[in-house]
Amino acid sequence: MRILRILFYINIFLISSDVLSQLPMKRDDFTGNSLKRWWRNDLEGTATAATVNDGVLLLELQSADNTIPWCNTSIWDGHNMYGDVTVTMRIRAFTPARPGSRGGGLWYTTALNQATRQAWFMEVGDDPSYPDYSPEDVWWRASVANMFLMPNTWLEETDLSEDILQWHNYKIVRDQSAENEFIFYIDGNQVFQSEVVTMIGEHLSVQIWNDNLVYHTDPLGYYRRVWSGGTPDQLIVDYVEVLTEAHPDSSVLPSGNILLKEIPTEIGDGRTNYLWKNYLFNSPGGNCAVLVTARAEQYGSYGEDDDIKIILNGQDYGWDTPQSFNGAALDGLSRTVLINTNLASGTRNLQILGDQTPLLYDVTVLGAANGGIILDDPIDSEASGGNNQLFRSYNFLSHAGEITIFVSGSADEDPTPTSYGRYESYFNDDEDDDLRIVLDGNNYGWQTSNSLWGNRLYGESKAIVISENLTQGSHTLQLYTNGTPRVHRILIYGENDDQPLPVTLSSFMVSQNIHSNVIKWETESEINNAGFNLYKAKNNKDTTLENLSFFKLNQELIPGFGNSNVRHYYQFEDQDVESGLFYWYQLEDVDFNGISQKHEILRIYRNIEVIEDFLLYQNYPNPFNNYTTIEFGVSSPSQVRISVFNVSGQVVSSTDLFVRSSGNYKYIWDGKGFNGIELPSGVYFYQVLTDFGTQTKKLLLLK
Repeated sequence: MRILRILFYINIFLISSDVLSQLPMKRDDFTGNSLKRWWRNDLEGTATAATVNDGVLLLELQSADNTIPWCNTSIWDGHNMYGDVTVTMRIRAFTPARPGSRGGGLWYTTALNQATRQAWFMEVGDDPSYPDYSPEDVWWRASVANMFLMPNTWLEETDLSEDILQWHNYKIVRDQSAENEFIFYIDGNQVFQSEVVTMIGEHLSVQIWNDNLVYHTDPLGYYRRVWSGGTPDQLIVDYVEVLTEAHPDSSVLPSGNILLKEIPTEIGDGRTNYLWKNYLFNSPGGNCAVLVTARAEQYGSYGEDDDIKIILNGQDYGWDTPQSFNGAALDGLSRTVLINTNLASGTRNLQILGDQTPLLYDVTVLGAANGGIILDDPIDSEASGGNNQLFRSYNFLSHAGEITIFVSGSADEDPTPTSYGRYESYFNDDEDDDLRIVLDGNNYGWQTSNSLWGNRLYGESKAIVISENLTQGSHTLQLYTNGTPRVHRILIYGENDDQPLPVTLSSFMVSQNIHSNVIKWETESEINNAGFNLYKAKNNKDTTLENLSFFKLNQELIPGFGNSNVRHYYQFEDQDVESGLFYWYQLEDVDFNGISQKHEILRIYRNIEVIEDFLLYQNYPNPFNNYTTIEFGVSSPSQVRISVFNVSGQVVSSTDLFVRSSGNYKYIWDGKGFNGIELPSGVYFYQVLTDFGTQTKKLLLLK
């Protein structure tokens, strides 16, 4: 026995250096139909394997045989990982106990798989029909035991009165520096603490189990019960949370557009219609965007679904509304709810009410006296896979001032770790889900605080907030992904954007045909827009903008559409061009009051190798959402076929035309396939077949 104990001490010493790399929080809310990857799933005898369904983990015995050492179904998370730790489990016995034991907590495992040290909640049931039955062997207790201290003070325990057939939150806190190393709580109330038994220096694991062992102390040991038929023995678990540091809730101090940012990362306590969070923030007056990121699930026959309700400054947005979280509808998914409203200046109140055990990740409030939402996309979409893939690209216009980017989403860890979740370092950071953000070419990086990092989130959600001071004009936000992270919502808020810019420009491009450079632009909306000016510069070599001299191309203002909320297309043909030169173009819009704003600058190199008979231009806009323009030029009349192919080479759309004269022609494609079927987002290829040849280019459809 002494040799075995020495080996155990060596094993503990060898793993202790890795304990520091353990995630500070691991949590399984048992969504979907599978366990988190760090769990081991033990199954002995005729027990049923642990299953995840309807938002709970089910540990079930339908019968029990005489398998040695026991008939058992359980989950546990590795060999002796935790020193100081807090474990919270929401557990309910769904049926009365059959002969055996069930419960959850901390234990020490050995090579013989014996629970030689434990701190747990445990119920033992038995049946008077067994000849060795004793009512003293039927109990429901919190206990701490260290069998290495036998026969002295090795066991402490207390009987419990809480109804195990109802939902309860069970928590065990272990602090080796405290006078009482183990403290037990049920629904926030302390029910027991250790006084004598100690396990200082030892590391424990988390286990939840259901087996057929009936423990007795006179004599010390257990009975292995065999039974079949009747009601199965069912133990269900809503969630398990393991903390090795303080709970990772945090706050961000108000600054600029950020009026409030709280990151509770917290599961509700299981009550009904309870005030969960009560926040105060200072409103400068004007537009305010309240963003709440959370998860809710339904429990089928096991209980009522999760719900969250929001009350902002006394206005109740209700249960089961678009501004709430409804577990029956979400079924374990996360989302970000937006409340976009105007608030008077002063101290304002935001209340979050919970029902059952939803998970509240983030509460963000953005606002400014002259602020407004520039862009909002409740995308709720998963990336399609691959590495460093452009997931979304947004062009937007803003006034000068502070711009705040909000991106919420989730990411999963490496799906094939070399060791299932025992230590963070065994998960490969090259194999997890990731998302990075790029704003106007400024890359915020992979696996940073301003990204989604799967090997840190482990499937949980996060809301990223980035604030930058931008100049007035056009800007670009891009999201790149590795793997399949999920994005809930993307929002851009501007400090001075309570009113839109006079012109919302969705595309601006330049192309070349046989005799000219063609400048095209597209507006999504126009306010008080008198028209446009177009400026040009040229040089025989590529150079910086400081070395260029721009001049106006148009003699008269190119007329705009005044006030319009529909899309308009514009085109200007510059015929004063030469092959072998570089050209730069800049667009300026002018309102009826004479106020102007300039947009981005485009550059093109005029190629002397222009094909004389047939030209195919890049579609615009690209990427596109609803419609895109495919333009081509021919030198004389021709039959034309325009086809669109998917990445598998299948034709998804095709149109036949006949053009009666030379010139440039436009074809508007609506992103639909044959019979008007909506096509999914992705890369496609468009091909134009003429009497003079065939050309193909790539386009990107984003829904």
